[in-house]
Amino acid sequence: MFTSREKLTWEKGKKYVAELLFSDGLEKVGDYGKYWIHGVKIDSTEWSIFANGKLNDKLSQYTKGDIINIEPIYTEGKSNPIDYKVSGESSRKSLEEILKPDRREIEIKVFASMKIAGTISEDMESLLRNTWHVIKGHSDICDEIEKEMRGDSDTGEDF
Repeated sequence: MFTSREKLTWEKGKKYVAELLFSDGLEKVGDYGKYWIHGVKIDSTEWSIFANGKLNDKLSQYTKGDIINIEPIYTEGKSNPIDYKVSGESSRKSLEEILKPDRREIEIKVFASMKIAGTISEDMESLLRNTWHVIKGHSDICDEIEKEMRGDSDTGEDF
């Protein structure tokens, strides 16, 4: 069920501390293109924030229940904010969730590994096999460097 909330009107020079009521904004399309509606609670009052793509991207880094700081940024003579500073004050995400790589990061790593593996592969089967070897080798090297930095490496090699 959709709850109707009053639209938050930004005030110049004001910083907002808000609790996100949902993990994602509701995507809409209007006369000026896409926008998202995010539900927030500020000083025990629930509001709707109408977010452009930039603000939505920033808000999407947080999840339901997170406490965030939002500061609209204005330019001289403009009545609407041109950008927003958004930072987290507290998060309900676990450290594991925060540090977990997203799909795009994984795709970039696989793509880079395939480029390397492609230089030594003769066909698709060997490309796939060699890509796995490159990824595994990269991971092993990172593990060893991390151990070395902690001082508990047993390889006897200096990196």
